[in-house]
Amino acid sequence: MPPLRAAASCVELKSDDSMVLAGSILAKYASEQEGKLRVCATVIEADVRLCVIACDVIAVPDDVADRAAKAIETECKIPFDHILICGSHTHHAPSTITVHGYKREEAFTEQLEQAIVAAARDATGKLDDPDAGQNDIEVEMGFALTQEATVGRNSRILLADDTIAWGGYPPEEEVRPTGPFDPDLAVIAFRKPGGEFASVLFNHSTHNIGGRGRPRGPAFYGLAAQEVEEQIGAPVLFLPGAFGSTHNQKVPPPEAIHRIRTAIERGIGTLRWGLRGPVLCLKRPFEYQVREFDEAKEDEAVRSYCEKHFPADRAADYVEVFRAMRKELAPHRGETRQTWLHAILLGDVALVGVPGEMFGVLGMAIRRRSPFRYTFVIGLSNGYIGYIPDREGMELGGYQCWTGFHSLVAPGTGERIVDEAVDMLDELHAEVYGMKTDESSEPHIRPMEEGDAPAIQVFFNTLPSETRRLFRPAGWNMSQDRCRKIVYEHLNGTRYDLVVEAAGRIVGWAWLSRMENDTPGLGIGIAEEFCGHGLGRRLIEQLIAESKRRGKKGIVLSYVQDNERAGKLYESLGFCVTSSHVGGDGESYHRMELRY
Repeated sequence: MPPLRAAASCVELKSDDSMVLAGSILAKYASEQEGKLRVCATVIEADVRLCVIACDVIAVPDDVADRAAKAIETECKIPFDHILICGSHTHHAPSTITVHGYKREEAFTEQLEQAIVAAARDATGKLDDPDAGQNDIEVEMGFALTQEATVGRNSRILLADDTIAWGGYPPEEEVRPTGPFDPDLAVIAFRKPGGEFASVLFNHSTHNIGGRGRPRGPAFYGLAAQEVEEQIGAPVLFLPGAFGSTHNQKVPPPEAIHRIRTAIERGIGTLRWGLRGPVLCLKRPFEYQVREFDEAKEDEAVRSYCEKHFPADRAADYVEVFRAMRKELAPHRGETRQTWLHAILLGDVALVGVPGEMFGVLGMAIRRRSPFRYTFVIGLSNGYIGYIPDREGMELGGYQCWTGFHSLVAPGTGERIVDEAVDMLDELHAEVYGMKTDESSEPHIRPMEEGDAPAIQVFFNTLPSETRRLFRPAGWNMSQDRCRKIVYEHLNGTRYDLVVEAAGRIVGWAWLSRMENDTPGLGIGIAEEFCGHGLGRRLIEQLIAESKRRGKKGIVLSYVQDNERAGKLYESLGFCVTSSHVGGDGESYHRMELRY
């Protein structure tokens, strides 16, 4: 497999004033728009090729997500299981789902499906462009974890009358939040060797409601993303978290845009660069049941709340909307349906795709139980099954748990999703880890061993950018498959590799390749903090000794001409410059040879 590569593309969605907007109980429309409604795709390739697609819509329905993913699989050769498609949950775009008092806009939803495929096709085309230079598509991954704790709070507030708040209630009736709010904001970035961004993704967990003046548009997350995009010159994708129990109720939307943008910028400014592990993916079917419900109890819960907190005419309309939804759902009580769960590993950062509006307590349970330190839920992924409450939340009731097209899963579904998602993460963890390391802090040199592939990948991909410019055994980043192949070739004798191990990690690596030749090729790299201690000289001396032991006639190497420190080391060991050339990466190299 090639080293880490990535490309992104965005396709704009067109809408007009006749289209009903999603997110309200009754139909609403808008005559103006702020920002663009878009579909943005990022295609990532290392150990596998995968595609993450973010859409500025309330949700991507199951049929659209499945058809689009199958079309992408056919056109782009990306496996269906490696495609994650999510909605941003903007409440200001034409409706793509039938919910509450209106149906989905079929023409807009058809356009959405086409745009998903087009964005993936365009991004894949950039990766596969035969005219693209190495530095155009190879990238390094950056990760940062920051927080935005003011835009959002747990909105399932217990009121003085023991009901759960929704809307219309006076603030003095609030007693307490009934669950947690996850303030973490994660930023994942892909940067080209020249320093330009290829794509940025960010994740946060609050309902995406509110823009400047509440017109049609991508809402505050999407507007913040587009403002950051203008600054960095690359697509910025919003991936919603476990936001089902969280709303922005205190911060005016224009200020929310500013605060989210500031948090993203803070994350970009503190990115930790390097792909610390493989790129892997699991996508599994998940069966759930439509809940059983008591019509009389459901009707009383909706009616009593609405009549207490809303004007009479609006309360009556709301009650009828929920009655109509339950009437349509009634024949399907207990019905088994299928959706998808998704787990993606980007080095040591795990993403878990769930197909609905997961309550924060469940999302935090996935993060807490994950074997990966950095784990984040992506809501509304690969379909839509409505709100995903925890059992306690179901017992408390409230709008998010009133039965309707927006909330229909059986009690316990959320906990089952958590269990299965954690099982998938455990499976990925078991596939990756188990390498042998010595915990001694003193560096020591040893031949490469069978379990070293993960450690080699982490060593190389976490070297500083300048070090990797000078030391590129397989491109800008190393994939897990490439590292396994190197270990295999070392063990079968077609190359000879030495590693330097210290404090439980690999901090240096040197080798002789093409051992079938009379003059094998030498390569060497040392972690920056271990340079200047003679390790490079010791490694090369051991490689020279091994070369002589095997009856070779000499060793050849190439190094970047401005790496004067390396050149002096090679000269002191007897290497002489034999020629110069410009490599495929645009760097000028000296070729050196040692004969004996």
